[in-house]
Amino acid sequence: MQCPIHLHAQKYPRRLALIRHGEKYTWSECDRHLESIPELRLFADLRANRCYTPLNPYLPEKIRNENHQVLKGIKGYAACLYTSGSTSAPKIACFSYENLFYSALGANILAPFEGNDRWLLSLPLYHVGGIGILMRWALSGACIVIPKKGDEKESLLNDKITHVSFVPTQLKRYPLSLLANLKVILLGGAPLPKISLPNLYPTYGLTEMSSQVMTRNCVLEYREMKIAPDGEILVKGKTLFQGYFADGNVNLPLNEEGYFHTGDLFDGTKITGRKDRQFISGGENIQPEEIESALSKIPQVLKAHVRPFPDDEYGMRPIASVVLENMLNESVIREALSEVLPAYKIPVKFEVSHQLDMPSSSSWKS
Repeated sequence: MQCPIHLHAQKYPRRLALIRHGEKYTWSECDRHLESIPELRLFADLRANRCYTPLNPYLPEKIRNENHQVLKGIKGYAACLYTSGSTSAPKIACFSYENLFYSALGANILAPFEGNDRWLLSLPLYHVGGIGILMRWALSGACIVIPKKGDEKESLLNDKITHVSFVPTQLKRYPLSLLANLKVILLGGAPLPKISLPNLYPTYGLTEMSSQVMTRNCVLEYREMKIAPDGEILVKGKTLFQGYFADGNVNLPLNEEGYFHTGDLFDGTKITGRKDRQFISGGENIQPEEIESALSKIPQVLKAHVRPFPDDEYGMRPIASVVLENMLNESVIREALSEVLPAYKIPVKFEVSHQLDMPSSSSWKS
C-alpha cells in the first residue's frame, strides 16, 4: 500500500496536517520531513519496508536494550509491539499494515474524523492505542496535535482540539467544562467512571485486535465478536494481529472457528473482568505473576503474592504480600524490582510476613 501521508501531500499539499510542540506542518511538509519527525516513524518505516518497533521508555535500560535486540531481528511485519499478555512474560505482537489500516478505517466510520478536526496525541506510541490515533489521522486528512509532555491541558485550551483518546486516569485530570465541547472523547483501557457526556465514546479493545473492537457497545467494521458460554469475548477479523513472535517463529493461537480468546469477560452491557488475574492500572496491563516472579528472584524473599488495590486516580495499583527469610528493608526490594520492572508495576505497598500461609497462586522459590 502507498503511504497515506504521501497521498495527502499530493492531494492537499498546503492543508494543515500536524501541530508538533507548537510548530505547524502541512501535509507536504510532513511528507518531506517524515524521517526527522520522531512521532511519524511508523510511516517512515512503512516507506522503507522496515518493521516499526517502538519501546516503552520507562522500562529499565537493561530490559529496553534486551528488547531492542530481539525486535530488530524481526522482519516482514509492519509493526511489532511488546504487550502484557495472560502469562508472566510480556509477549511480542506482530501486525501487518492491513491490520492497522482496517482498524483505523473502521474506527473512523463510527466516530468520524475529517476536514478541520484535530486529534490530540494523548496516548504513547509504544501502545497500540497511540498507533491507532496516528493511523486514524493518516487516513482522514485532518490534523493531529502533538504537545510537549505535560502540556496536554494547555493544548486542549489553545489548539482547537476536537478529538481525544483517554484512559480513565487521564479523564480525571481535566475539568469536564474543558471536555464538554469536544466532538469525540474515546475512553477505554480500564473500568469506566460514572460520567455522562454526550461526546463520550466508551470503547473496548486489545492489542491483538490492533486497538478498538467495540465502541458504544457497537462492534466496529472489519471485526467480528462473539461471547462464549462462560462470558469470554472471542474475536476475529481483518484487524486481528498476525500472531506472537517467539524463538524465531510467529504463532497465532485460535480456536477451531478461527476466533482469538481475549480472556476478557462481557455481560452484554459492560466488561466485567478477566478470566485470569490480570488487572489494569492507569491504562496499563498488570500481570501479578510477572511481579511475583521478579520478587521471587530476590534472595531473602521466600514467597510473594501480588493483588490489585483500589486507587482513586489509577483505578487499581499493585500491592504485594511477601514472606521473608530474614529482615529486609522495603527500599532494597524496590531497588531490586526497579532493575527489571517499569515503575507502574512496582507495588505501592508491601505487607511483610514470616508465615507461609499465602494464596496458592503465589510464587515460590524453586
